[in-house]
Amino acid sequence: MKEYKVMNDFVYYRDLFSDTMGINYRVSPLQNRKPSGHKLLCEVSPAISGNADMWKRVRLLLEGIRKSNIPFLYSPEKINVGDKGAQLVFEYFKGRNAEQILIDAEKKGMPINFDLAMSLSIAIADIIEVGSSIIVSGERSYHGFLTPDNILIHYDGKIFLKNYGIFQYLEKSEPFFSETEKRYGSWLTPEFMRKERIVAQSDIYHLGYLIYRILTGKYFSCGAGDDFDAKFANLTFKQYMPSTDKNFLTNVITFFKKTLNPDPLKRFLTIKEFKDFIATYFHIEELSSITFNLAYFMNSLYGEAVEEEDKVLKQELAYVVPEPKKEAPATAASKEDLVSGILEGLDERKKAPGWLWPVLGGVALAAVVGIYFAVSSGKKASELSAQQQAEAAVRLKQQQEQQAQIQAMNEKIKELETLKATADEAQKKALELEKQRMEELRRKAQEDLDRKKAEDEKRKQDEAAAQQKADEERKAQ
Repeated sequence: MKEYKVMNDFVYYRDLFSDTMGINYRVSPLQNRKPSGHKLLCEVSPAISGNADMWKRVRLLLEGIRKSNIPFLYSPEKINVGDKGAQLVFEYFKGRNAEQILIDAEKKGMPINFDLAMSLSIAIADIIEVGSSIIVSGERSYHGFLTPDNILIHYDGKIFLKNYGIFQYLEKSEPFFSETEKRYGSWLTPEFMRKERIVAQSDIYHLGYLIYRILTGKYFSCGAGDDFDAKFANLTFKQYMPSTDKNFLTNVITFFKKTLNPDPLKRFLTIKEFKDFIATYFHIEELSSITFNLAYFMNSLYGEAVEEEDKVLKQELAYVVPEPKKEAPATAASKEDLVSGILEGLDERKKAPGWLWPVLGGVALAAVVGIYFAVSSGKKASELSAQQQAEAAVRLKQQQEQQAQIQAMNEKIKELETLKATADEAQKKALELEKQRMEELRRKAQEDLDRKKAEDEKRKQDEAAAQQKADEERKAQ
């Protein structure tokens, strides 16, 4: 049977995705060495959990969201904090995040149609609107970082929002800002890139960006010196639109202008305005069928994968952690040999000359002193080794997160290259600039990761040399 990593009383089966908070894994808590059911576990990024003030605010918010019992806000059942960092334990989620769905839909040639895209945006907006009943410091809450990896869609068509309301309470320190920019690129709101305060209208921007990405298949960006209106002059769509009527296309462009404007105050100011515009101009009001339609789409996209996943889940729960190996107990024969050896020694002692025993006593005392120093030295070495292992584990985790970010950038670069094939000249230029920017971020991230790996390798060599020296000293003692 396949072996799995076991850590902190959890079996780790596989990593699923990374998001604002950290890397998410499929795991199972252990009871008597047996898995007790699947959970989703998020290993919180050290950039968050390692900052005491930041982590305190985030943890309070996470606990507040869980206690609010608002449906479809995906909140942790349990928060574990230890020497090696923090873990968020969630009920297991059978589905995908929107980022993965967009990638898979593109690969399989199954675009999300206009009605489903708009219904999806209204359903998400509904959850945000209900979530705003949570009051933080006298203000209504909002998501603040509604990127596709924070939107989870169950195979049965239900939508959940992860990491609700957290981002505006994270400190925008330079390392954290840099890591976030590398991972999300053009998904970031203009106010975040300007290092301004995240606001409720940031959710409007992300909803608009999601629809723009679904309908056009392109990424959107508008720099400080760009002509915003000109971005929509030659708008093309990836799939069939319900109407080619001029007014309909005008309304679509107006929708994008009212969601993607760099100025938050020029977007729809409330979720209600956002939903009312869609209901009025696109006649998408009935949401009773959204769950069914989304479930049908998810089944079409992942039908075979779901069956395979169910088999894997059953196999994982059948796993039993092997018992630790025990030292073989002394046998009766070995005990008899030991006793006879002692008796023979006593017989020999009776025969030995009297001057021999003081000498042997001195040798025994020297041996005891030597053993004391060796044990003491070994204990210190053991404590140092444990500390080094803990530090190495933290560094390895950070490198894994960085590797995941680089992989995400590779995927985005591939997507940009694919989009260029069907774009016009103006769009190709914009896509090429975005690709170059992403490649530069990837290059810097890779250089940083390579540097950390080289430092780690040198550290291992130094530690090995120090260990060898300590061993030689112990032997001498």
